[in-house]
Amino acid sequence: MDLTSPTAIKEILEKYEVKPSKSLGQNFLIDKNILNKIILAGNLTKEDVVLEVGPGVGTLTCELAKSAGKVIAIEKDHDMINILAETLKDFNNVHIIEGDALSLNPIPYTLDHKYKLIANIPYYLTSHLIRTFLEAENPPQEIVLLIQKEVAQRICAKPPEMSLLAVSVQFYAQAKIISYVSKNCFLPAPKVDSAIIRITPHKNDRLPMSIGFTPKEFFKIVKAGFSHPRKQLANNFCQALKVEREVVESWLSKCGLKPNQRAETLSVDDWKNLASYDLSLALPEGKGVTTSPSCWEGSRMGSEGWVNETKGSDIPGYFTTDAKTWKLLQEEAVKMRKNPTKAEEILWKYLKANKNYHFRRQQIIDKFIVDFVCLSKKIIIEVDGNIHNLQKQRDEGRTKILENLGFRVLRFKNEEVIDNVDIVVRKIINTTQP
Repeated sequence: MDLTSPTAIKEILEKYEVKPSKSLGQNFLIDKNILNKIILAGNLTKEDVVLEVGPGVGTLTCELAKSAGKVIAIEKDHDMINILAETLKDFNNVHIIEGDALSLNPIPYTLDHKYKLIANIPYYLTSHLIRTFLEAENPPQEIVLLIQKEVAQRICAKPPEMSLLAVSVQFYAQAKIISYVSKNCFLPAPKVDSAIIRITPHKNDRLPMSIGFTPKEFFKIVKAGFSHPRKQLANNFCQALKVEREVVESWLSKCGLKPNQRAETLSVDDWKNLASYDLSLALPEGKGVTTSPSCWEGSRMGSEGWVNETKGSDIPGYFTTDAKTWKLLQEEAVKMRKNPTKAEEILWKYLKANKNYHFRRQQIIDKFIVDFVCLSKKIIIEVDGNIHNLQKQRDEGRTKILENLGFRVLRFKNEEVIDNVDIVVRKIINTTQP
């Protein structure tokens, strides 16, 4: 059966008394050349496991089954299941699942390892589906989708035409348009043209492992910047993050950006610079943090992170010291953050991965620069070298001060972390649980 033939598709739909569902965005591909381009874009081998979302009558599924080792096709429309059973009966490497791809657990279907996502998906599903799989614990090796042309162009955009969608995808992956597809290549024909897009997730070594922010924090900054796309960045950040304009302008300047720029002019690297830059270091010399703790909950900023209060100040959490000391502390914290010891680097990867604790590194607490701090749980972790008597006395003194401020201080030697980091992490978790 030629499933790119409009006649064949109409006949099988009539046989099962089924009509294409507008609500599910069913538009069946009827162009063999486009079908071949999708297969080529997937770079398939017999070793590949492919996940297809929304197989419809099985047009793309048949070609995937010929090229890949295994195809898992997830179809939400119950009416299509019997049709697929007929059109795919000659393939023993296709597993048809009735369900919603966004809510199914993929592990039982052997997607716990390497796989590729290749599909002609409904237009309404595009953003949600891409985000779901890019943010998955085990994202696909490759994503090849047939989607709306305009959406594909937005995903692959560059400054000055960036959007929240473009940043969201490009943060996790590299996106490229393979080919444009006329609306006449579908049955029934949609109102707009489409495009084949290939999205290749970054490998682990390209993700932000040690630059001091999580995806949640990154997108908090990005969403604030795009909160009013036509407004200037400085205005958006002041309103969305509730930060004083003076601080925002200094922060943007230190990241090489102008207050009057708009979000659409920033690259993904610009957003990463903003997210990785400690906002407290953008404060004008001698000034402190004057924002409410709720505006940067769980992030670097917040009154709980700046423990001292200036005498006579009625601003909660306001921290200051003389300008010279403040500047030296800032510079030293940045220097230590950029030049971690081997033990600090090893431990940081484990601490950063634990989302329940949300650690920060090289932060200033009561004029002390601490190695790691979890503000929400009031935990400080120090990694020391070969401790001599003088250093031990000094460390005991600062530990006492920090404990008086309500922090629990855990201290480990370099060799402990380097030789047994798993044991160290377990100790941290065990000693900080209620």
